[in-house]
Amino acid sequence: MIRLLTKHTVLTIFLLCVLASVVLSDLIMAGCAYRETFFHGQTKEMWIASSQELDPVGPAVERSIIFVHGFAGSPFDFKPVGEKLSKRGFRVVIPVVPGQTEATLAYRRGDYTPEFYIDWLAKIVEQETKRFDKKPYLVGFSMGGALSTVVASMGTVDRLVLLAPFYSLPYANDLLWTLSRGLMWVMPIVPKLAKGRINDPEGYERYTPGSMIISLRAFDHLEELAVLARHSGPNITIPTLMLFSPNDQVGCFVHAKEVFTSQSNVKFLEYPRSNHVLLYDYDCEAVIEAMIRFLTKA
Repeated sequence: MIRLLTKHTVLTIFLLCVLASVVLSDLIMAGCAYRETFFHGQTKEMWIASSQELDPVGPAVERSIIFVHGFAGSPFDFKPVGEKLSKRGFRVVIPVVPGQTEATLAYRRGDYTPEFYIDWLAKIVEQETKRFDKKPYLVGFSMGGALSTVVASMGTVDRLVLLAPFYSLPYANDLLWTLSRGLMWVMPIVPKLAKGRINDPEGYERYTPGSMIISLRAFDHLEELAVLARHSGPNITIPTLMLFSPNDQVGCFVHAKEVFTSQSNVKFLEYPRSNHVLLYDYDCEAVIEAMIRFLTKA
């Protein structure tokens, strides 16, 4: 009897410790979330806090390029290439993807569904089409690549660039997705463990994400968006350039190629030295050169 009571006591203490750890973790993350949103430095780096619209510098080609950044990213994801393309005569539009930066409280980021994002981007494409009476070009990175895949399949853009598009995690995608769905009810937000997956130490120092907090509910919606993107990819018929690292630790390189495996309109370029955030990694200059060459080709 005493032995049973002892086991019961030990189990109770263990469960109470686990519960206390979860509560403490949630309280710490709550403090981090509110501090990030209400004390974030908007004036420090406007490319993180604000949407960017760059008018053409020099002779205009009268066409817009819309850039869609990644999960917990910001317009800063595209700063290395955005200014270069505006100097080539393009109107460059880099909106803040709703709910992905520190400007939105982390607890609210799961409110944005794939359907919301698709409608949001489709409206931007429509606005830029009316501006020059030409379909714009579309560039998407990571989550933005998945979203751009879905919208491009609607036939509303003339060219598509996909930078490390997120169609699934590289390992155990379904298992991790299922686990996150269970955890989000007890740990709705978790810390981001790194600014971004970048192999180049100098590039890592230069890079700043939109947020250092991950909403598990928002991640659930990201996975739902990725499913839609995988089904939409085969419907894309416009010229498309995909740039990816076979060593990407965020998006699955193999699954990304499989989405477009039989399409002659899609060109693949691989950058094995780099990781996920290509525009801040070892191959950034080669990636930028390839993008500009593709987008300016007559």
